[in-house]
Amino acid sequence: MPVLQFYAFRRGGEVLQFTPLDPPGVGPSEMLPNLIFMLRVVGGTIVPEEKPRLEYFDTEGYRCHLYETATGYWFVFLTTRGVRYLGPELAAVYRDLFVKRVVENPDWEPGTSFDDNVAFRKGIIFLASTIDE
Repeated sequence: MPVLQFYAFRRGGEVLQFTPLDPPGVGPSEMLPNLIFMLRVVGGTIVPEEKPRLEYFDTEGYRCHLYETATGYWFVFLTTRGVRYLGPELAAVYRDLFVKRVVENPDWEPGTSFDDNVAFRKGIIFLASTIDE
């Protein structure tokens, strides 16, 4: 499967949801929030604009796809390197899964973890299964 992991972060870098889609031990799960934050800040200083935007970056072993909402939530797929940019899929995660399964859930408090939201997790797993290299 080309999609290895999915993360949802709050603006400050707190992990709100994590779905492993790969064999255990693959991917930089502990360091990822800090790495994204650092790259976003560095990107903003190199090319100043209203809001720095980082869409993806490659490492030797994987590609990290990012989608940041206006409200400060980050949605991230880690994939194998050959996968095209998944911006449209991450926008769909926000629009079709996060808003409908999390935000509209009366039991969820904004800014808190939704790692236990089974409907959201199943949607991520299904979406990831449709992505090819």
